Amino acid sequence: MGGIKRWPQDKVFSEYIRTRDNWTCQRCQKYYNPEESNKRMGLHCSHYYGRGKWSVRFDPDNAVALCYGCHRYLGSNPADHLEFIQKRLGQEKFDRLIERKNMIAKRKDFLNKEFLNELKLMLERMKILNLYSCLGGNRYKWGDEHDITAVEWDEELARMYQERFPTDKVIVADVHQYLLDHYKEFDFIWSSPPCPTHSTFQFSMKNKRVMKYPDMGLYQEIIFLDTFFDGKYCVENVISYYDPLIEPKKRGRHYYWTNFNLPHDLNERKAPTMTRNKGELKKWIEFYNFDFNLYSGNQDKRRLARNMVDYEVGKTILDVAMGIIKKKDEQQISLL
Repeated sequence: MGGIKRWPQDKVFSEYIRTRDNWTCQRCQKYYNPEESNKRMGLHCSHYYGRGKWSVRFDPDNAVALCYGCHRYLGSNPADHLEFIQKRLGQEKFDRLIERKNMIAKRKDFLNKEFLNELKLMLERMKILNLYSCLGGNRYKWGDEHDITAVEWDEELARMYQERFPTDKVIVADVHQYLLDHYKEFDFIWSSPPCPTHSTFQFSMKNKRVMKYPDMGLYQEIIFLDTFFDGKYCVENVISYYDPLIEPKKRGRHYYWTNFNLPHDLNERKAPTMTRNKGELKKWIEFYNFDFNLYSGNQDKRRLARNMVDYEVGKTILDVAMGIIKKKDEQQISLL
């Protein structure tokens, strides 16, 4: 836990690992508030293979955030430490870590300004959770400079999303439950819960179809994120046929619930008119420059197109959230 000189690269890497792990000890789950300088130092960047192994000294798979007590315990109990790291990485990733550990590396490869800048860029990468990701309308202009996890329940949509955004991590799961289980792992969360039971179209069909209760999962997520999530979030949905139970920010055809201020102009483009005929889908294809006919699942293609968020809106909202988060990160870096 000591005895080896710490370089500026070590300090930035330590910040990156603790930020990646949400300032939480990965063994006992104790949280350390990074904004409180007297507490943040209680959380360590712990290496499995010691910092004397230059080939993995700055390897994210070789490091984990641990509190002083857990760091000391695992360092004194090699068998438990091995079990902990294998369970965390999985055997395949652990085996690759061993291979990298055995590679020859020199410290001059790391103790230079170029590598220091690479580490700082790693620290600036945001971890984004894109829930009910559909075909990634909101995500289209987010670029590839962030670590994005997309969660979708429709396997066909998930497959198509992965083809559009190959660098994203795509998960097919119960999206509502995934948020509950993993919200602490991200800096920014976008959620677009299913909207049919809230829409004005639902009300217009009251005499033509069997009615359904509004899906309260929408408000569960808003309340949960607003109460427990430390990062920035945006929950999006259509304008409802009833007065919203929680006041949103109305922009264009959508409601947005956020924990940061939204500009009145989200750069939203004028969307095609909903006409309920075959020509409508062609207009959506031109609007998003994407062929919705490639979808072979069970959902209505026009409905999928209508419910997507304009990518200019998605970019604007992320840019606003990023500006806020980046200022916070710069404050944390200044503490190093």
